Amino acid sequence: MTTYSDYWLDDDYQDDIDDSSSVNFNLIKLAVSRRAVSNFVNILTGKSVPVYFTDDGDNNCTDGKTVYLSADILDKADFDPAVGLALHEGSHVVLSDFDLVKSIWTKVPSDIYSLAQPLQISKDDVASLVKNCLNYVEDRYIDWYVYNNAPGYRGYYQALYEKYFDSAKIGLMLKSNLYRVPSIESYETRIINFTNENTDLESLPGLREIAKIINLSDIQRLTTPKDRLYVAMEVAKIILTNITEYKQKDKKKSPSDSNEDGKSTEPSDESGEDALGGEKIESTIGDNTKGDVKNDIGKDPSVSDNKNKQIKKAIQKQKDFLSGNIKKKKVSKKDKKILDAIEQSGMTLVKSGTDYIKSDGYYSVDTILVTKLKKELIDTDVFPLKYVEYNHFNGSYSSKSVINPNVLKAVNAGLVMGAALGRKLQIRSEVNTTKYMRKPVGKIDRRILSELSFDNENVFHIMDVSKYKKSYIHITVDASSSMRGDKWEKTMTSVVAICKAASMIDNLRVTVSFRTTFSTSRSHNGSNPYVVIGYDSSVDKIGKIKSLFPYLYPNGATPEGLSFEAIMKHLPKTSIDTDYYFLNFSDGEPAMNYTTNNGVAVNYSQESAALHTKKQVAKIAHEGYAVLSYFIKSEGINNPKSIDLFKKMYGKSASFINPSNLLQVAKTMNRMFLEKSH
Repeated sequence: MTTYSDYWLDDDYQDDIDDSSSVNFNLIKLAVSRRAVSNFVNILTGKSVPVYFTDDGDNNCTDGKTVYLSADILDKADFDPAVGLALHEGSHVVLSDFDLVKSIWTKVPSDIYSLAQPLQISKDDVASLVKNCLNYVEDRYIDWYVYNNAPGYRGYYQALYEKYFDSAKIGLMLKSNLYRVPSIESYETRIINFTNENTDLESLPGLREIAKIINLSDIQRLTTPKDRLYVAMEVAKIILTNITEYKQKDKKKSPSDSNEDGKSTEPSDESGEDALGGEKIESTIGDNTKGDVKNDIGKDPSVSDNKNKQIKKAIQKQKDFLSGNIKKKKVSKKDKKILDAIEQSGMTLVKSGTDYIKSDGYYSVDTILVTKLKKELIDTDVFPLKYVEYNHFNGSYSSKSVINPNVLKAVNAGLVMGAALGRKLQIRSEVNTTKYMRKPVGKIDRRILSELSFDNENVFHIMDVSKYKKSYIHITVDASSSMRGDKWEKTMTSVVAICKAASMIDNLRVTVSFRTTFSTSRSHNGSNPYVVIGYDSSVDKIGKIKSLFPYLYPNGATPEGLSFEAIMKHLPKTSIDTDYYFLNFSDGEPAMNYTTNNGVAVNYSQESAALHTKKQVAKIAHEGYAVLSYFIKSEGINNPKSIDLFKKMYGKSASFINPSNLLQVAKTMNRMFLEKSH
């Protein structure tokens, strides 16, 4: 099935929604989807309208301030209608008068109430009728607004209409003899389906007149909520004039139905809020949800009982849509906490590996990119790089993250070393000015102006300002399982030292990313590349490193080139006034298993993965980055093949160092940063 979101949504968006898939990865997709829908709503409305998933404490409908999403939108077939519904509800926030709806019973004139008296229709039900008519007119105006102000979103609205108003069941109903008896139920059902190609304006008396009053082809004329309310009341008048049947259902009498004098008062309701955020008006109009088809909607022998039930269910969905009472799947408190953490971390999905598999088809894998490391994320099950303690009593690992004492020591050592390096680099902040005198061009030097003569015109001076260029360095760290122990601790010391030094220099910016994999299936046979931006000196204080880095612990596989593709989405564009560096720490060759978004199982390793990585490194260099890559050798014997592949990936930028000699990296940085000036 082709959906409107195909142009930006993965081809197999729903692949992970089965018994074998990871619930946690689905939460990541939910968070990404919510962010996309939220952007759509905010662009459409021009306002910052909150968009949330419903939970146990939320409404299912727009309350005038917030739009709520259902948590079942991961199925691609449901995504487009969900976006359309969110856009629709977001438009209500901008265009609807919620206070007007809340007080609608006070707006209904006496002549409308008088039309209802012969059939003994209560004021509550009259007000409910007017409100339902207003909901319909309001929705049609909103639809026009979206179509004309955001034509790029029409596809989502079309999907919405196909789901609620253009189904085969609704078409069957409109062509049948059902809902042709002049009752409130029949009129409401026929009116809300005016946009259906099977609508029959002769099915009820006065229906054609109602269609003319609403005038969908010129709905934009109803520019104010009061305009739309006036039309709704005119429609209600025609309905009340023509109905021949009305069933008053048994219900408890509301205290507001009469005052002490026995006179009727405004309608009451104890059931909360309706779709437009107004108070619900308890109504029994057209209550045919139980038993067989009632006489007030008519009968059609050609329509089976089963079809009748399907039709009633479809109509009820339409009414729920118009009233804003669509039932939406909720998220648990636990999942909401994870979703909030994902949101705070700026987690997103980036396509990688599009050029890895040579085939006629389009293949990619979702790389999880975390742009802001947060403690809240570290404490969730969607963060693979946390240090947990082993419980020797039950032979299991704790789910709670804790500080690794060895890494804490390494971080503190890096801060001390970085402070010393930063003091050496203070010279980068200096600006040197040199004045060159007796030049043929420049500014006149008044002190030697007297020397001006026919054969001596060198009375000008030139000021030369010499300063160090700004520098940006992105440090990317292999955080796979093989980096555990001394290699990780020494690497962390070196990385932290560079970050600390950069924090002391105005013209030096550093970002740090960690790359690993995240298992997306319970069988652990498939993973997704996972990249975390742990620190950015332009927005983060150095204290973030001290508070969060000790929690980090290597885990997972090595998605080298796949991760670099995602990182490139985050790297700043180069400019002539800045030097750019891409500094890599790694201890081996790329290796991981993943499943593409097209469902193809891939072994990312050996020569092919190395060549793919080499291609990504070349792209980074082409963007203007100087690439420096350090192969962190293990103590003892190292795999010659891994070393050979490392050379193949990084070429002349490859360096081989022992963990105990990682301090040479800082020395290299010192030398490199002090030789670049202009």
